[in-house]
Amino acid sequence: MAKKMKLEEPLFIGLGVAALAKERAQDFLDYLVKEGKLAAKDQAKMRKELAARGKKEYRTMSGGYDKAVRETLKMLDIPTRSEFEALKRQVAGKKKKRS
Repeated sequence: MAKKMKLEEPLFIGLGVAALAKERAQDFLDYLVKEGKLAAKDQAKMRKELAARGKKEYRTMSGGYDKAVRETLKMLDIPTRSEFEALKRQVAGKKKKRS
């Protein structure tokens, strides 16, 4: 039987992959400079371009992740915070009317 994955484990895996990718990208840029295929002055520019692409991709992935979580909660019939708060207010209002 497969071991259950802790809830935060995918997050840690993602962070580990991101850290490794950053390290590998820096190593690759260093290699390009060493081999003369990239000017040292252009290394910072290239790093910024890669970071900008990464941020854009992160926003895209983050939106997809949020959507997947919302859909999963809806499928499991788990109310959102706002739905729960509205229900609390409704219950509290009914209790006041009885008093």
